[in-house]
Amino acid sequence: GDTGLGYTLGRVPIGSCDFSVSSYNFADNEDLSLESFDGSVKRDYDNGMIDMIKSARYVTEHSWKEGAGLHLVASPWSPPAWMKQPLPTDPFDASHAGTMEETVLPECLRDGAGAESKYAAAWARYIGEFISAYRRREIDFWAVTVQNDPLSRPNFEACAHDTSSEKEFVVHHLGPVLRQTHPDVKIFAYDANKDQSVDFMEHFWSANGTTGSESPEDLSLQYIDGAALHWYSRSHSALDGGEGAPNMHRLKELASTQRRLVPVDATANDDGGQRNGRLGKVGNKVVDGATSKAKKQQKWKEPILLDTEATHCKSTGYAENDLNLSWYRAERNAHAILSQLAAGSNGFIEGNMVLDPFGGPNHAENFCDAPLIAVPHRAEGLTDFVQPVPAFEKHQLQDGESIKGEYETKFSLSKKMGYSMSLMNLGIVAQPMYYYVGHISRYVRPGSRPLRAIVGEGAGGISSRTFRPTGHVGPGGGYNDLACEGTEVTYWPCEGSTRQSWSFNQGGEIHMVQFNHKKSSMECFSLSEAADPDLGGILLTRCGSSDVGLFDTISVETTEGDVGENLAKFYAMKTPGKCLGIRRLANNGGSYGPRGGSQASLVSCDDPSALWTFSPETGEISSTMFSEGEVCMTTGWPFLQAGAFDTSEVHIEGRGHNSGLTLVVLNESKDDASFVVKSGNDIGSSPLLKASIPAHSIQTFVIH
Repeated sequence: GDTGLGYTLGRVPIGSCDFSVSSYNFADNEDLSLESFDGSVKRDYDNGMIDMIKSARYVTEHSWKEGAGLHLVASPWSPPAWMKQPLPTDPFDASHAGTMEETVLPECLRDGAGAESKYAAAWARYIGEFISAYRRREIDFWAVTVQNDPLSRPNFEACAHDTSSEKEFVVHHLGPVLRQTHPDVKIFAYDANKDQSVDFMEHFWSANGTTGSESPEDLSLQYIDGAALHWYSRSHSALDGGEGAPNMHRLKELASTQRRLVPVDATANDDGGQRNGRLGKVGNKVVDGATSKAKKQQKWKEPILLDTEATHCKSTGYAENDLNLSWYRAERNAHAILSQLAAGSNGFIEGNMVLDPFGGPNHAENFCDAPLIAVPHRAEGLTDFVQPVPAFEKHQLQDGESIKGEYETKFSLSKKMGYSMSLMNLGIVAQPMYYYVGHISRYVRPGSRPLRAIVGEGAGGISSRTFRPTGHVGPGGGYNDLACEGTEVTYWPCEGSTRQSWSFNQGGEIHMVQFNHKKSSMECFSLSEAADPDLGGILLTRCGSSDVGLFDTISVETTEGDVGENLAKFYAMKTPGKCLGIRRLANNGGSYGPRGGSQASLVSCDDPSALWTFSPETGEISSTMFSEGEVCMTTGWPFLQAGAFDTSEVHIEGRGHNSGLTLVVLNESKDDASFVVKSGNDIGSSPLLKASIPAHSIQTFVIH
C-alpha cells in the first residue's frame, strides 16, 4: 500500500526462467503455425503469477495515485526447444535441442535469424501471442526485451544471439510482428551486462550486420526503443552493481545520437518508460497526462536506457544470518541505483521482489537474494520451528548445510538482524535492502529528474578531508571492500578515505595494501598495465601479477623553475611514451559531472591529465585537471555519495505536490560524516542544509 516502496516497474519472463519451479513454454510441440499455442497461458495462471500482477497493479494505482500505474517488461529466456539448434549434449543426429536449458553460441535458433528463417519468424509470432494472451487476461505490457542475456551460455533457459543475429531477428521478425500486432509495446535490445553494452549497441545502431533493401540502421531505429541492462560483473559477485559506470555514460552519449521522430499524444505522458524503475521518470519534463484526448503530434526522442535485472547471488542474507552481508548488499543496491540514474538510466528493476529462504524457487539452483523473504511458517499463531525445504525446490539440504536464519527465534532475528517483528508475524522478512531502496523509491517518484550533484572535497584541502580530519594523516572510512581484482580505478573528489590511499613499492607498482580480517591475511592490489578493452580504463590486479603496471616517478618542475612539492608524472615502463592519466567520462559525467568517476588510463606524457600530486603521508594521488575542483585516485567510488532530484513535478492525488528537491545521501564507511548542501558552485554561499550521516547508513532529505 502507500506505506510500501511504490514500485512502478516490473519484469515478467516469457515462459520459464531459472527462478521457475521447472522449465515450461506455451507451445511444446513443433508447430510453426503456433495453432497449438496455449492462449490461456494456463501455467502462469496456475502458478499465481497472473493474480499477483493484478494485485500489484491495483495497489500501484490505488495507493500511489500519481497516474504512473504499473509498467511491465516481458523478457524471454528461451524459445521452446524445437526452435533451437541441437546442443553438444544432444544426439549427433538430433534436429533440434532437447531442452530449453542452455544454448549454442553464437546463435540459438535452428536456421538462424535472417529474413528467410522460419523458426525466427515463429519465435517472433510466439512473443506476440504471449503479449496477446496476457492482454486477454487484462494485463498489458509496456515493453519487451529481445532476449535475456543473449551473449551468455548459462545452465538454465537461454538463447544466444550475437549483435548481428539479434539485429537480424529484430529487423526481419520481431519488429514487424510487434509493430503490426502490438504497436504500443516498446522493444529493448541487449538485456545484458554493461561491459559489452557499448560495442553491442554501437554495432546494433550501425549499418553492419543486417541485409535488406532498406537502410538497416534506419530499421533499427524504427523498431528499437532502447537498450536494457543488467548489473552483474564479469569478474566476480563482489563487483555486482559496481562495474561499468563509465560504459553507461558512453552508452548514454551513444543513445543521444540515435534520436528519432515518434508520434506522441500532445497531452499524454508518452515517456512512460523513462522513469526511475520503480523510481520514476528521468530526463526531459513531460506534459501531465490528465487531459483525455488530443491531436497526435511528433517529437524527437532518443532511445531509453533501462536497468532490467539486479540481484545478489548466492543465497540470501536470511539464510546466512549475516548482518554484515545483508547490510553490504543494501548499500550496493542504493549505490547502483544512484549511479545508474546519474549516468542516464531511465529505470531500475530488481531481479526478484520476494524469494524463499533458500533464494528460490530456482530449478537451476542459481540461488539469489531479494529485499523480501517469504517465511509463511513464521507467521503469528504458527509454530516457530525450523521449516523443511519446500518440496518445489530442486535442491534439498545436504549434510552440514542449513538455512541459518531458521534456527533463530523471531525475537533474536529482530534483535540481531533488525528484521521487523510485525512483518515476520505476517510471514515476511524485510531485509536491509528493502529499507535502503525505499529511501529512493518512495521519494524519487515518476516525474522526478536528476540534478547535477556530487559530494565535493570540502573547503579544508588536503589538511582536512571528510574522513581524515585536521591533525590526522591516516585515511578513514574503514576496510576498503572495493580493493579487489577487477575494480575500476577512477577519480572522484578527495574524501581522505582508505578508498583513496595508495603507496609505491620499489618495483614501481602503485598499489593498495590492507589486512583482510575475514581471511586473516594481507591483501595487495596494484594498477594494471593497460586499460581494459571492454570497460575502457585501468583496473586493479594482484600485486606482482603478469599484467601489473610499473611506473617510474619523475618529479616535475614548476613554471618558476623549481621542483614542485610532490608534483610528478608517472611514466609507464611497459608502454614507452605513455604516462598515467585520466580518461574523461562521456556524457560529461551525467548528473555527477566530469569528476564523478573519470577513469585511470594511459595517456601521452604531454597530456594535462598526466600531472599529479602525490602525498606519501596521506597516500593521496590527486589532480587539479578539472576546473570544477580537485580529484583523487579512487578504487571504484568513494564511501560518501549523493543523488539530487528535482521532484517539483511529482504529484500524488490526495497528497499534493512534492517538494522541489529530494536529496539522497549514502555513507558506506564505518565513520560518521558531516556535510553541508549548497546550491551552485559558490563554496562561500549559504548552505541549504547542514547535517551529518551515521556510519553505514542512508538518508533522504526533502528540501522545500
